[in-house]
Amino acid sequence: MRSNLENRYRRLLRVLPRWYRDEREEEMVGLFLADRTDDLDLEHGRPGWGETGATLALAVRTRLAASAAPDRAVVLGDVVRLVAMVGLLVQLSYAFRWFGQALTSTAVESPGAPAVPVAVNLVLVGGPLAMFTGHRTLAKVLAVLTALYGVVVVPLTDGPVAFLGLLWQVPMWATAAALLVGFHRDAPAPAGRPWLWACVPAAVVAADFGALTSSSAVVVFLSATAGELVPLVVIAAGAVRLVRGGSVAWTFALAVWSVLLLPVELWYLTLYLSYPSGTALTVFLAVRTAVLVVVAAALVVAGLRGLRRPPLPVTP
Repeated sequence: MRSNLENRYRRLLRVLPRWYRDEREEEMVGLFLADRTDDLDLEHGRPGWGETGATLALAVRTRLAASAAPDRAVVLGDVVRLVAMVGLLVQLSYAFRWFGQALTSTAVESPGAPAVPVAVNLVLVGGPLAMFTGHRTLAKVLAVLTALYGVVVVPLTDGPVAFLGLLWQVPMWATAAALLVGFHRDAPAPAGRPWLWACVPAAVVAADFGALTSSSAVVVFLSATAGELVPLVVIAAGAVRLVRGGSVAWTFALAVWSVLLLPVELWYLTLYLSYPSGTALTVFLAVRTAVLVVVAAALVVAGLRGLRRPPLPVTP
């Protein structure tokens, strides 16, 4: 008959995927109980904090596997890691944009443009560059600092700018979370050089008209469109993926980013609907938002179809 302590250990092990439990559960329970033979402990004892933490970490490594796991676990791990890497590029792009605005302090007076301190932008730039050059621990620390800024500082701002700032933090939080859980100790380091080269177009995507002081309708339109090219890049990448096919992980990662960008897109669309003189920009934003939704849905469908194919051999 099982003791209460054994039952508690088995409940703890349910955080592990079934394929892993089928192979290792009995062995792990035996190791957990090896030194806990006291009857009172077997009746009232509980798993230790160290054992619980180690099991939760193992659950992350096995559910977001990089190798030696069923194909779907590896795909899910690859999706999370790609979401993190794409998120770092997006973060870098926005940081360059805000950094330029903060330095010039002459940003176009478009509605709802949040002010981001220079020091924060340095952290936003440092995180991606640290990751792309192989410094994963530093990248994770900077990602946590970025997330804390969004949690602690942004809500203290008043008015609609604060709400937009919070919406912009959602992708930052997703990037930080994906970075922390996706790049565990068993995950391979990303190939740094391609991502470093990708920083160049990311900086171009961040091209902004912040140095212009005019507030004419033409300049506002150019600022809102050129300064927000990230959704267009995601749409273009998603369209290429749908036409040419390819990795299921990339398909799902682009779908995730299409969804993550939607809240800010909808906020801008709602905002410009209240400006009668911004008809052209409103139409542009409406079309872009609609296309983003369609591409996201198509990517999800394509990804699910890809998962139904015969599984690939388990990576040794």
